Amino acid sequence: MEAFIKTYALIATIPFISFFLIYYLLLFAGKKKRTAREFAIHFTTFLLYGAVSAEINSILHSKLGFLWSFLWILLIFFIIGYLQKKVRGVLNYKKIITSTSKLSFISLSFFYFLFFLVGLFQG
Repeated sequence: MEAFIKTYALIATIPFISFFLIYYLLLFAGKKKRTAREFAIHFTTFLLYGAVSAEINSILHSKLGFLWSFLWILLIFFIIGYLQKKVRGVLNYKKIITSTSKLSFISLSFFYFLFFLVGLFQG
């Protein structure tokens, strides 16, 4: 169990290395570029979720980073669902989840770099 925790800590510290690693491993395994990219995005989103949560906890000296990150992703989910219902009149949950994952990847990447810089200057 300790080896799993250490491996997760290593790849979660710098999630973008795992993005490229997974992407190229899947391409090497014969997957299409689009499939490899999307799987790498979804996997890295989970790593970013953990990394951003830990950074929030570290910067704010609290234990609510997990909750704040979860609420952010939940907000994205509900906004996409609301917009889809308003524009198309019907909800497609597969598209909502996929879009939420991709937007979470982008927003959590931004927060990862932002909190990384804040942590560097904070001391």
